[in-house]
Amino acid sequence: MSTSSKTDMEMKSQPLDNAISDPELAQHKGIENKEGSVVANWNGPSDSENPRNWSSGKKLVQVMLVSGFTLYSNLAAVMFAPGAQDLVEEFGITSTIVVSMTVTIYLLGFCVGPLVLSSLSETYGRLIVYHICNLFYVGFTIGCALSTDTGMFLAFRLLAGIAASSPMSIGGGTIADLHVEAERGKAMAIFGMGPLLGPVSITKV
Repeated sequence: MSTSSKTDMEMKSQPLDNAISDPELAQHKGIENKEGSVVANWNGPSDSENPRNWSSGKKLVQVMLVSGFTLYSNLAAVMFAPGAQDLVEEFGITSTIVVSMTVTIYLLGFCVGPLVLSSLSETYGRLIVYHICNLFYVGFTIGCALSTDTGMFLAFRLLAGIAASSPMSIGGGTIADLHVEAERGKAMAIFGMGPLLGPVSITKV
């Protein structure tokens, strides 16, 4: 075996730790700081700012709030159905497909929203995404009420669905932020009541 071949084999058999300690690779460890980003961490395992160290009552309130968000967002998906006929008469809609879309296009927002909102929550935090989406949801719902034609209504209805998808998109992440793995089962059960009760409760309204 030639000397060069033996050297190549020895280099390939080096442990991964040795490869990572190469000076050319080691200099990349500080890229995040050089670009101005800040890596935050908790001040020890008992940091009061860490959501996992909050009291059980405070955690429960947060979970119930997120569950409430999912309830109203799913409630709005079907609660318009009884009023669809009034919209048909007001705007003179003749296509059965368009009539169906007045209800279902809201759910299309549930498909589009998570693609964006989940990433935004990881970058900017979950609370700010919740607040902004709630404001947009209210605004777009008002837009639906003030619509003057079918296209305008469908556009606002779609945007309302995208905004309303925020609790469904990042609710699971909120549960993970609050609870360790062993506690998440009960929290997810409470969280899951929102999307379950939303469509069911509309039959009683």
